[in-house]
Amino acid sequence: MDLGSHTEEENYELQMLRHLFAKLTNFNFKSAGQKDLEHGHMHDLSQLEPKDIVAIIQDLESHQEELRVQNEELVASKLEIDRLYTKYQDIYDNSPIGYLIINIHGQIVEVNQTAVQLLGYNKEEIRRFKYLTIFVAPEDRGLYLQFFSLLITAHTPRTIALRLKRRSGENIYCHLEGIADSGSYSNRLTEFRIAISDISQLKKAEDEVLRLNKSLEKRVQERTEELEGVNRELTQEISERKAIEEELRVTAAELKKLNVAKDKLFSLIAHDLRSPFTSLLSLLNIMVNSFENIPEDKLKEYLNKIYTNAKSVFNLIENLLQWSRIQIEGFDILPTHFSIQSLVDKVMYIHKQQAELKKITILNDTQSNPFIYADQNMVGAVLRNLLSNAIKFTNKEGVIRFNSEVQQNTLKISIEDSGIGMDPDVQSSLFRQDRFISTSGTNNEQGTGLGLILCKELIEKNNGEIDVFSKPGKGSTFWFTLPISPHSLNKS
Repeated sequence: MDLGSHTEEENYELQMLRHLFAKLTNFNFKSAGQKDLEHGHMHDLSQLEPKDIVAIIQDLESHQEELRVQNEELVASKLEIDRLYTKYQDIYDNSPIGYLIINIHGQIVEVNQTAVQLLGYNKEEIRRFKYLTIFVAPEDRGLYLQFFSLLITAHTPRTIALRLKRRSGENIYCHLEGIADSGSYSNRLTEFRIAISDISQLKKAEDEVLRLNKSLEKRVQERTEELEGVNRELTQEISERKAIEEELRVTAAELKKLNVAKDKLFSLIAHDLRSPFTSLLSLLNIMVNSFENIPEDKLKEYLNKIYTNAKSVFNLIENLLQWSRIQIEGFDILPTHFSIQSLVDKVMYIHKQQAELKKITILNDTQSNPFIYADQNMVGAVLRNLLSNAIKFTNKEGVIRFNSEVQQNTLKISIEDSGIGMDPDVQSSLFRQDRFISTSGTNNEQGTGLGLILCKELIEKNNGEIDVFSKPGKGSTFWFTLPISPHSLNKS
């Protein structure tokens, strides 16, 4: 449209419309060519009619109003976002739990104020340190690296308790919980969020609970041990009482047996004393009343019988006195070093006349060495009793033999006779205080078995053993052992 075809007034109005259009749209009429306008084309405005320009202006004003409203909404939204950011930033910073964000390399990207206060550094200092590892106590860094490695590989939340070092140098126990955070536009791990809680008080409480628990366990254990001790004492006391009761019962039974044995022993002693004394009195009566009429050979026979009976009574009384003294007073052992061979010779000499009356041969085949270590008087009493018994139960013209044999650190001495022997029942009764057997010898010699009981006690007091082997009609072998003298052992 040409401006020259309008009136001056119309040209003015048209210029004003163009000015307003340019103002609304910032349109540069000089450089404007054909422009796309929405879905059509805008040609040179000089070709537009005023009504078209007015319509365009109205559309632009409407769009401008929409843009203004949108802008106000955007401004309001921004203000709300800023408010919410500030609000949640305050919540994030002032949370009771410390938060850190670290990247895949372990570097600190972000930290909240709680974590700052926990570590005692400001945010810039913490970022400058870069790595959380620096704040971990040296003793726990291996645990932290393992924890971070699992965060990277497992892609699942991980927790750990360790010590962090504050600016002050103090170590505080903390609970760390980490979770991987993928990037916004990919599934690749880019960051990890770490929550840090101060559990020092909890740790102290746990340690205190553990301490109290240990203390309680110790007290319980001490009390248990105390009660167990009391229980043991009571059990021991009960056991001791039962033992005492049992001992009293056994002692009472033994006393009863011993009383019976004592009564039997006294009866046997009375019998064994009466028999030889009766014989003695009878022989003496004959000799007193008919001495002049007795032939010499008969007189000698009577004297031998008197001697035998007197010797039997003497041996019985001697054994009885020695046994009773042991039972009442006990006895002291006086061990010496001596040869058993020489002691056997002395005992054989003492019983020489007794053996000659029965024409019994006694042989000493014992060794002169080694010496034994024992009480010589006690061993002599044992040998006298055993030899006297051997003579008593050996027939006329029999043989009695002494032997000795070294057995390790002891010497075994045996007395073997060719006498009448014993059956097993008689053997089992020997050496027992509860059983006394009165048996007569081959020449009617009397005996109570008291001598063998005495022998057993004397040998055992000298650290030896005594026993017998016998068969009826085959003789008997009594044997005993005694320790070899240490001097003899050293020489050998």
